[in-house]
Amino acid sequence: MIISIKGTYIKLFLLSFIIISFYRCAPPQQNQVKVEAGAINIDLNDKKVQQIIDLQDRQSLDSLKSYFKDQNATYRYLAALAMASIQDSTVIDALATLLNDPSPEVCAVSAYALGQIGKPQAENLLVAAFRPQDSLNTLPLNANILEAIGKCGGEPFLKSMSTVNSYRMSDTILLEGQARGIFRYGTRDIFCNEGTQKMIEFATNPAYPLKVRVLGASYLARFKKISIDSTLGDRLVRSTSLEPKGVVRMNLALAIGRAKTYTSFIGLVDLMKRETDYRVVCNAIRSMGNYPYKLAAPVLYDWLKNKNLHISNTTAQYFIDNGSGLDAGFYWRMAKDTIASSTQNKMYAAAHKYMGNSYTQYKDMINNELIGKFQRSQNPYEKAELLKSLSAYPWNYKNIKNLGYKDPNYVVKSTAVESIGEICKLPNFWGYFGFTNSKRVRFEIFECLVEAVNSGDAGMIAAACTALREPTPSFKDVIADSSFLVVAQSKLKLPQEIETYNEIQKTLDFISGTTTPLKKLTYNNPINWSILNNMTVYTKAMLQTKAGNIIIQFFPQQAPGSVANFIQLANTGFFNGKSFHRVIPNFVVQGGCPRGDGYGALPYSIRSEFAPLRYDEDGMIGMASSGPHTEGTQFFITHCPTPHLDGRYTIFAKVMEGMDVVHKLQIGDVIEKVTIIK
Repeated sequence: MIISIKGTYIKLFLLSFIIISFYRCAPPQQNQVKVEAGAINIDLNDKKVQQIIDLQDRQSLDSLKSYFKDQNATYRYLAALAMASIQDSTVIDALATLLNDPSPEVCAVSAYALGQIGKPQAENLLVAAFRPQDSLNTLPLNANILEAIGKCGGEPFLKSMSTVNSYRMSDTILLEGQARGIFRYGTRDIFCNEGTQKMIEFATNPAYPLKVRVLGASYLARFKKISIDSTLGDRLVRSTSLEPKGVVRMNLALAIGRAKTYTSFIGLVDLMKRETDYRVVCNAIRSMGNYPYKLAAPVLYDWLKNKNLHISNTTAQYFIDNGSGLDAGFYWRMAKDTIASSTQNKMYAAAHKYMGNSYTQYKDMINNELIGKFQRSQNPYEKAELLKSLSAYPWNYKNIKNLGYKDPNYVVKSTAVESIGEICKLPNFWGYFGFTNSKRVRFEIFECLVEAVNSGDAGMIAAACTALREPTPSFKDVIADSSFLVVAQSKLKLPQEIETYNEIQKTLDFISGTTTPLKKLTYNNPINWSILNNMTVYTKAMLQTKAGNIIIQFFPQQAPGSVANFIQLANTGFFNGKSFHRVIPNFVVQGGCPRGDGYGALPYSIRSEFAPLRYDEDGMIGMASSGPHTEGTQFFITHCPTPHLDGRYTIFAKVMEGMDVVHKLQIGDVIEKVTIIK
């Protein structure tokens, strides 16, 4: 009991300290502050720099910790930065000593690394390192501390952080830190009213710095626990007319829809009429799903014919998600109309989904049209979309298997299994197929999934395993022997098929009711320093596509392994002819998969590399992964700020020219060539 009371007093003291510190944090006058000149110079030709980065690559903790006391600030900086990627909690105390380093850059990166580790024991160490008298708009330490606390702190610190109102509009770095801190709490599902009010303030006042407004609007759009009532909804509607930046308005559009009032609906309609940024329109369309179909649908009919494919496809997706049986005939007619092929395919799905099962003659006609389109198509991505449309009528599981499994293209094969998996997700699976047929259907679908597992194809296996874990069909009841999974797992090639390997393991655990640690890759791909040493500050890459060229600038100091890997792949021609296999409007375009379906990799992996870079604007380029240190060849480019990706996916480059091209890209568009420009 004495220990408990003592711990409580310590907590209260620290809480009082942070409240006082945060409120005292108004920056002093310029003449009161002497900012130490930056001493960090990451020269990738420096052998010791290479050594430290190699130690990070090999995750050699003890060797890295020895650099914490090095006389050279750059070496201390790199050793601390390494911990942001390794994320081992055993270094927290040692890393915390660098929060008081003579170099402000070392202090700041140490705070960032502690946040990346994300353990509660770092909370008090970060609070103690907060410096109320620092010039907050020049040094990132306090901002990094606020963000790091958001990644590891408890709710009392969230309330303290949220109630500070003394920061000036010019204190951009500190305001960003405050906004990021509150946002990071949200990613951990921790909220308080004070934090929400602060983010509303950020989102609705155009006087705040852009990145702060983006974080505030993203918070309101993303976190469903935030209640948006009619009053707030009206406030957000007014804010869209005052907000000059589309990256803020697009999130406000999502938040407005959550108000679900007639006033907010009219606000969205007006926004769509005057909007020039397709991203805002797409999100406004998505928000229409919050309102009665009879109210929203008439507004959206004409958007199906919009020349921007992101808008027309988003509209079609609305009808798939929110449609009505009364409009099923309209969806079918639109599928035959002179609209974009990808939009047509989605409208076929909507027609199938909402046309009653009793209309078997019409459903057969729709099936014939979809199958005919499939057989005529030479585009694997269109064929994949057609399989998804067929899956909107769950009785098509046999058609999907017969069409997709025998197709020679990986994209079509894996999508066929994924489409059958979508059928398994039916919340009323048993009711849909009826009492008499449901057991037979479940068994036949199970046989389709077993065939996929036995195919030896990594994409088909991974998709099948995901479907086998769906709770509603309860495949446990029909799996008498799971040895087919064990056999399939034993035949996989590692490391390139690690994702599929772990999907099988999760399915085996699902069947047995046990939990097995997922397999981790071993270190097998050292950084190619000759590539990095031949780079200059002018080294860029040009991605050529039919839509135009994209010029990207690398971040070798922050992500040397990822940059060297990308350049090496480009120099060997690996990317040439590869497709952008994943395009999500208002999110990302993704490419670089050797299979073209997202399940492919080469026989190696590289380490995750996290640095104080953030997805806080469009055109940031990150490495796709299926978990820490599983990166290889796949990369993505963001359409807009995506702060929820920060610290989870390596950032290694940024688009310098050609963002208009990025926004035009569609699924299946080809990377014709990647050229390294020196």
